[in-house]
This record gives sequence, structure tokens and C-alpha cells, in this order.
Amino acid sequence: MGRQEQILGAVNLDRELRVTHRNLEAPVFAGLDAAVGSPFVDLLPPGDVPTVTRRLRQVLDTGEAHVARVQRLRRGDGSELVVSMSILPAAAPREGLTVSVIAMARRLHLYAAETAIGTSLDIGETAQSLAESLLAWGDVAAVDLDFAVWTGEGVTERAQGRIRLRRAALVPDRAWPEGYVPLGEDLPSDASRLLSQAIRRADAPQSIVIPDREAIERVLGSPRLVRALVPGDRSAGVACVPLVLEGDPPVVLGVAEVWRRADRPFADSELFDLQELVARTSHHVDLARQHQREHTQVLALQRRLLPRS
Repeated sequence: MGRQEQILGAVNLDRELRVTHRNLEAPVFAGLDAAVGSPFVDLLPPGDVPTVTRRLRQVLDTGEAHVARVQRLRRGDGSELVVSMSILPAAAPREGLTVSVIAMARRLHLYAAETAIGTSLDIGETAQSLAESLLAWGDVAAVDLDFAVWTGEGVTERAQGRIRLRRAALVPDRAWPEGYVPLGEDLPSDASRLLSQAIRRADAPQSIVIPDREAIERVLGSPRLVRALVPGDRSAGVACVPLVLEGDPPVVLGVAEVWRRADRPFADSELFDLQELVARTSHHVDLARQHQREHTQVLALQRRLLPRS
């Protein structure tokens, strides 16, 4: 229990979603102001309030738990803590909800992510697992994959200048500003080209960090591209980490983006962790790509074998 006692917490809510009881005594939860009588949503980033409120009320109405949502909680000093949050109906005789939270050290989070990613051969689910894991290092995480991955093509067969990226995963679940590329949409062609060029230096795919909005605007060079790629108005930096299949030459399957406030620059150790996680995920993405290709081929064969009407 020693490890669990350091990372587990719980908050009880009434039907008005106000705190009635809290157990956030572990040191990792220091700074979370969940005073009895306060609205639970005061712990959330403003952009997450509508979605989480909807989830809370859904559990109240249906009695069905909502389990293991990756969520950021705000501390009193403005910093944030990433937790795995589950919303449960309160155990009798209590009424309302119990919100359980699990916080992990980043190295433990990295281990948990590695064991969770790759359990599905669905491309979207694999990308979503990666994005949710990356959220431990930032405020927003996105995974953009080469369109050839979705179709099952061999990415190596496509000309680099024709790269086309599609947003395969995006977390957290919130309302995004107008013009920002949402889940499932293609990035503008010039944005795809810029991202692919940015992660290629001396023809070798490498991670890059753009530290603040001024530098991002200078790199993108267009207000339209800024709206498409930057997930908010406040100053933010981004780490772009390529998903690479090792080979000669190496093959870039896509780009993972991790965004966070500019006043929290990425440390070298954090970038190393991001690269490690993304590198281990690339193999699973390619397995999902191969599965998609084989599935498409089987469907085509089945259609040919159907009797003609």
C-alpha cells in the first residue's frame, strides 16, 4: 500500500457538484484547493469545465461510472497536476458522487503508458493512447499521422514533398478555438509541409522545441497557420517529436505535439522521456498500419468473391 498511499486521492461531491469531503493528504496533491463547500469545477482548467461538468452530471443521472479520464487539476499557485480521474456514484448511504484521482510520477507514468499502448491494432486507438500519455508533460497533446498510415500504404513509397498529415488524436476533450484543426481533420498542406521540414535536420528526423508564441509565429509565418496549429491564445511552447521507424533511410509516420505554457520550458530530461515514449509507440503505429492494409485487402477480396447481381 505504500506506493498507492502516495498517489491515490478522493473527493466526494453532492448533487450540486460541491465538495462535501476530501482525502487529498498525500504530498503529491499539495496545493489542490478543494475546500468543503466549494464547486469541484474550481479545480479544473476553464476550458475543461463544460466537458467535465457534463460527465459528472451524466454519472449522477445514469449511475454508470466514468473511468480513467486523463485530466489536469489546477493548484493554487497556478501550476497543474495530471491525474487519472474516475467519476463514481457515491456508495450508500451517501448521495452524490465520488471522484477518485491517481497521480503518478512521470517515470511511473512512462512505464504505465508503455504497457497500455499497443494493446489495440486500431490506428486511432493507438494514437489516442499515446496522446493521453503525453498529456503528463503538457497542457495539450496531439498526434498527427501521415495519411498513408491511415490507408495502410507503405509510407516509404510516397514523396516527401507530398506529405499529408491527419489529426489522429487530440487531448484533453474540450472546445477548441475557431480555425484550430480538430480530431479527424487534415492539417493544411503548408502546415504539414512545415512540420515535416521542422523535424528533419540534415535529413535525419529529430525532435524540436519551439519555446514561445513569438517563435512559433515566426516559424509558421501565417496567421491562418497559427490558428490551425496553436491550441489557444495564451503564450505557449511546443515540443514536436517525430514518430520514426528505424531503417535506411528512417521513415517518419507522423508527429506528436506537446504544448504547454511558455513559462514552463521543457527540460532536457523531459524531452528525453517524450522521445523514449514516442519511439516505442512508432512500432505499434506501424503494426496498426499493416493491420489496416491487410483488412482493406481482405475486404476487397471478399467483394470480388461475392456473386454478381
